Amino acid sequence: MYTITVTGFQYHYDQFKIILQRIQSVNNSMQSAKDYYQQHLNRIIRSLMITFLQVQSKTRYWFLYKNIFSNNIKEKIKEYVSMFNISIEEQIKTLIEQCISKQFIKENISFQRIKTDKKPTEKSASTAQEMIEKITYIFQSNPEYKGHGAYFADNPQKSHKYTKADENDQTRVIFYAKVLLGIPSVQNKDNSNLTSAPIGSHSVQGTGGDDEEYIVYRYGQALPYLKIIYKIIDV
Repeated sequence: MYTITVTGFQYHYDQFKIILQRIQSVNNSMQSAKDYYQQHLNRIIRSLMITFLQVQSKTRYWFLYKNIFSNNIKEKIKEYVSMFNISIEEQIKTLIEQCISKQFIKENISFQRIKTDKKPTEKSASTAQEMIEKITYIFQSNPEYKGHGAYFADNPQKSHKYTKADENDQTRVIFYAKVLLGIPSVQNKDNSNLTSAPIGSHSVQGTGGDDEEYIVYRYGQALPYLKIIYKIIDV
């Protein structure tokens, strides 16, 4: 379970908040669907049990058959509930990913509007500059970042591996950024000799691990859009 704080442009914050409200609504609907399906199957079981009770047979085979049938139907219902839950969770996950990637990121970040009401305020621009300065300082001063350039990844779980929990409140920070890759040089293994993008390319694309990563060597190639502060909570 995660708690998230987003710092960035006010317009992006407002839109992201709307997305989170929709996700919460979808999750509530998913739980209601699960509860309804379970209740529906429970009604079927009760109906079968009532039918069994109406049978007047007292033979040992009838009682044996009734117990076997009852146990089998209960196991099948558990199986159906599990299949239903997995199916609806996968569908909801797809909807949420589309909602974030297509509606929020694509509409509000990838294709940034140029209308006057969408231009960043002075406070937003100041926040972005503060983020850039912090990232620059971290890359230059932290000995853990031994490689040249700034590293980015498509998968936030990849970036999460390079975060550290704050000693005071256990929060972590990652940045959502727009990166100009230009023509990338694809590398399928580590190359510690690279101090800049190879001639003819503008960035490096690493494909040797489980998740692809991207490296740029000029500050002007990356612009942080969102500062995401989160905490991992055990439940």
